Amino acid sequence: MKCFRGLILLIIVILSGCSASAQQNIKWFDSETDAIEYGIKQEGIEKEDIVEKITIKEDKFVVYKFNSPDGEGVAIANINNKDNQFAWDRTTPNLIVKSEGGTLKSHTDVKGASGEKYIFYTGAFDNEEEKTIDTDKEKNISPKVINDSNLYYFLEIFK
Repeated sequence: MKCFRGLILLIIVILSGCSASAQQNIKWFDSETDAIEYGIKQEGIEKEDIVEKITIKEDKFVVYKFNSPDGEGVAIANINNKDNQFAWDRTTPNLIVKSEGGTLKSHTDVKGASGEKYIFYTGAFDNEEEKTIDTDKEKNISPKVINDSNLYYFLEIFK
């Protein structure tokens, strides 16, 4: 039992160190535009892949689409602002929601730079008739659909 507790403690310490070092490695810029350009390079996407910039209260997000050899997906990043310095901070992993094997619907918790919690829904519709999703709060929500790709996303405040 002592060995098990020790292992759990070790895992917690390692995870704490990883998250702290990730925060320390954020690169800060003098402008929001420079931070976004840095994010575009970091994610290996093009400027045209930026789908939308969303501001809710004091939180700023960038929604972007991406392609990989395994398929397509939608992700979201924070634009942090501290002392008139800006940073790109990817909020979620790049999740593939459309591939040759089919489509996927997903949602994940997102924390804004302010500490406010959100839920980010993403996926791909199986057909063109499908136009709504169900969230934890409401049914039949019309998410934003990215061009003709059938990829969609929706961001809501967690409450």
